[in-house]
Amino acid sequence: MLHVVPDRKQLFATVDEMSRVEAARFFVSGTRYPRFLYKFVRGDRLDALTGFVVSSTVWLSSTLDFNDPFDLRANIHLVGNLNDKVSFVAGRLRKLEANFANHPDKARARAADLVATGAYLSAMQQTFETEASSFGIACFASARPPGVQKTGARDILMWSHYALDHKGLCLQFHTRRSPSFFASTRPVEYKDELISINWRDRVARGEQIFAALYRKSPVWAHENEYRLSLPSRSRTVEPFRPEALVGIVFGCRAKPELVDTVADLCAQRGRGGL
Repeated sequence: MLHVVPDRKQLFATVDEMSRVEAARFFVSGTRYPRFLYKFVRGDRLDALTGFVVSSTVWLSSTLDFNDPFDLRANIHLVGNLNDKVSFVAGRLRKLEANFANHPDKARARAADLVATGAYLSAMQQTFETEASSFGIACFASARPPGVQKTGARDILMWSHYALDHKGLCLQFHTRRSPSFFASTRPVEYKDELISINWRDRVARGEQIFAALYRKSPVWAHENEYRLSLPSRSRTVEPFRPEALVGIVFGCRAKPELVDTVADLCAQRGRGGL
């Protein structure tokens, strides 16, 4: 199990107790926090809409649900000479496979074969993908960089990719009104180079896996994405302060039925005192 994310409750124990003025100062002091973040939604799932509007929760996806199969890829390798690599793989075999646990010579012979053929890399890649897919991830768009007009809720490509070809909607969040939630987000880095992970270095490995969660191809740079990534939380929900949801923008192809549904959910939200 990875321990690469600080305990959010401890890290932000006082953040949610801040006044709006204090929260504003906190976010301004960290230039990576934009005032508004945006979530594009298909609008064809009532449970998802209810979560956002009424329950004030965000769905945390698994990486297995992403639309880009090249997202969350990394260059997995072992640093060291041949003996270092064989010793590491043999140790992993003895730890993970019962038939090698008490047979070091047998484990080393098998490890030598795996290193010679390169098959050990496939096994490490599979382990990486399994660990990465356990993170619960929520993705938001921002209106950065400043001065660019068609970002945030104005981004036509975002409507096409994530809001059912403009038939859905876009939710606008005021980050300073739910400080601990949005202070946990980080901006995505857009680079062609994959994160390089040395699987032998246990400490660095955790940090590098976490970094891979925030690396995407430059072709997606128009999204100006911010991500929330929580370990062992894939396909669960995370609450935010209700007052953080400050706007709902409908796509140009949104049907009247969707508008009526959202209006009903807003009424439920109002009756709940939100």
